[in-house]
Amino acid sequence: MIIKCENISYKYDSKNGINNFSSEFKSGNIYGLIGPSGAGKSTLIKLLSGNFKSNNGSIKIDGKELNKYTNKEKISLISWLPQTISCNFDYTCREAILFGRYGYSNFLPSKNDYEICDEIMKEMNITHLSNRFLSNISGGEFQRVMTAQTIAQNAQCIILDEPISHLDVKCQSEIMEYLQKRKKEHDNIIIISIHDLTVASYYCDHLILLKNGSKIAEGSTKELINYENILNGFELETNIIDYNGDKFPIIKKI
Repeated sequence: MIIKCENISYKYDSKNGINNFSSEFKSGNIYGLIGPSGAGKSTLIKLLSGNFKSNNGSIKIDGKELNKYTNKEKISLISWLPQTISCNFDYTCREAILFGRYGYSNFLPSKNDYEICDEIMKEMNITHLSNRFLSNISGGEFQRVMTAQTIAQNAQCIILDEPISHLDVKCQSEIMEYLQKRKKEHDNIIIISIHDLTVASYYCDHLILLKNGSKIAEGSTKELINYENILNGFELETNIIDYNGDKFPIIKKI
């Protein structure tokens, strides 16, 4: 699967959310969207997921325009997790994750739907939350349940907007380890916006650096993580640590 963006843009009134963005996303890779707040990461995610329509340019999946796919076809192509989610009704965590299977079922979940969700909960180490209500879990636990719901859709491309921002270090590691496992076993495209540069450096195969709605750098993680790019993107000086071939930025000055 290849998602190809050509000169896509989106404006909020007079402000550019994304400006003439072009790139390709290929199966078997985790793509990290990095950049300061307001850089355009969430806007790009909404465009890629089909929730926003580009003012110009095109987004194609395997050569076909994204907006030419039917909603039913999109279910198996793209799943996405927005940055913020509100829930008007109180469900158990298992019920909430089952909503990820909604597009495949005729109102009532099938045995296969339950099996898929139970396996994801097991692999994500959240089985203990199964019968607890969403109102009785922490913010970090809620984020993990919503991530599981997104993955349960079994789409070829999984798009996640800051899925680890409210998690402790152990949970962050578990989520990212699982996404790496998922990528390898299912040949997924995984696109994730992320603020933690150390986590991005360790788990992402490819990084896209955004600033003020524009892409200012892109490349393999090893190529992109360097002093100049971090300075240009975040206006921060860093030391770059090379550990067994992986590069990690250490902030020197804020």
